[in-house]
Amino acid sequence: MRTAVCEYPAMALDPAGFAAVDRLAAEFVEQGRAPSMAYGVVAGGRLVHRGGAGRSPGRAGPPSATSVFRIASMTKSATAAAVLLLRDEGALRLDEPVATYVPAAAGLSPAGGPELTLRLLLTMSGGFPSDDPWADRQESLTPDAFEQFLRSGPRMSATPGTAFQYSNLGFAIIGRAVGEVTGMPYRQFVTERLLRPLGLDSTRFAAADLVGRDLQPGYRRAGDDWAEVPYDTPGEFSAIGGLFSTVEDLAVWVRGFVDAHAPGGDDAHPLSAASRREMQQLQRLVAVAPLVAAGAPQALARGYGMGLVVEHGSRWGAIVGHSGGYPGFGSNMRWHPASGVGVIMLANSTYAGPAAVTAAAMDVLLDGLPAPEPTPWPELAAMRAAVESLIESWDDALADAIFAANMDLDVPRDERRAIVQAAAARIGPLDRARSAPSRVVTAAALDFDLHGRDGSARIEIDLSPEPAPRLQSLDIVEL
Repeated sequence: MRTAVCEYPAMALDPAGFAAVDRLAAEFVEQGRAPSMAYGVVAGGRLVHRGGAGRSPGRAGPPSATSVFRIASMTKSATAAAVLLLRDEGALRLDEPVATYVPAAAGLSPAGGPELTLRLLLTMSGGFPSDDPWADRQESLTPDAFEQFLRSGPRMSATPGTAFQYSNLGFAIIGRAVGEVTGMPYRQFVTERLLRPLGLDSTRFAAADLVGRDLQPGYRRAGDDWAEVPYDTPGEFSAIGGLFSTVEDLAVWVRGFVDAHAPGGDDAHPLSAASRREMQQLQRLVAVAPLVAAGAPQALARGYGMGLVVEHGSRWGAIVGHSGGYPGFGSNMRWHPASGVGVIMLANSTYAGPAAVTAAAMDVLLDGLPAPEPTPWPELAAMRAAVESLIESWDDALADAIFAANMDLDVPRDERRAIVQAAAARIGPLDRARSAPSRVVTAAALDFDLHGRDGSARIEIDLSPEPAPRLQSLDIVEL
């Protein structure tokens, strides 16, 4: 079975898509989901569209791409990046018992069960129950209090490694591991090794570090009014959702993950491209769901990577990102690795939940792109010409020159010659004037139609992975 691996051509997005994103953001605020929202669109490694909707109480106008919001659980991507950075440097191993790095966690693994590891925690497979409301109020916990909590034996609701359960506690333990391994607070390590090298000067863990910037207040609904929610101070749970950031800074963060998929990506990034790709691979399946999109049935598989949510759908392929929800704030970022298009939305109300709006914006933007097409190996064009010649007039010498070793083993030469010559006889002499363009399936495979005087046939060819690729498969389907 052939699977298309598609890349969208680099090009400017349709301005009509930007207008639709503006409308979606405005509707979100008009529906009372949050007092305000800042948003942006990333393409070609740049923030190509930005905007703000609504207005927070006491503010003169809407927020902008430089306005600062708490990004909540979007922080988990920075936490995972910190761990992989340490892994790449040989400072820790993902599959060691987590107690190797966090001694207070020594008693957490169940009797007879697998050891709790950083990999299990990174992929939300640690066995702890989902804990959003509780964990979101633990940010300021002190190191001593957190150690005491871990030694008290927090409960598990599943055997580690057997199920997805969204655990903030697991990421708090990861943050503690970063601190133990580096000898510096988790927040300091992330700031010095990730944020500053990337120039994310408006991305910090404490509101006190953002004086002089357009720091947005967070709100909760209180009847028909908005009540301001005080900022928590950093602590042991900052690793789960403690960062503040802007659309501008997050555009740089998103670009780093998109660039990881491109040949010769951003070598200046503090985390290797291989590790950034690893974070974006589905590690733990969450759900598979049918849906209807663009009037047609679709399928979607959603799972967790490392600090990132990964979706694979029949419409767009892979979409990667993460939401954030916290007292006073709600956020979402997502990107489409194949095209490099990303959307960021930051809102300032408790668990505002802009993910559905961000997804709708992504749909609009991708709808405006031409059909995706992979970049073919240069040998494919020459192989098509050779196969056409072979069908038009069989030549054993030509077959010897282009066939991979498996071809005659899979179908003996005499039998294949008879099949090809019979098909050629049925479609008749080729009509070169009606030659159809190739359909590139993958870099190493393509289909094309041949038209003859008496009929037509679809030709499917695949090249081998040899340094000098040869024909490993040839199928002729009469139309």
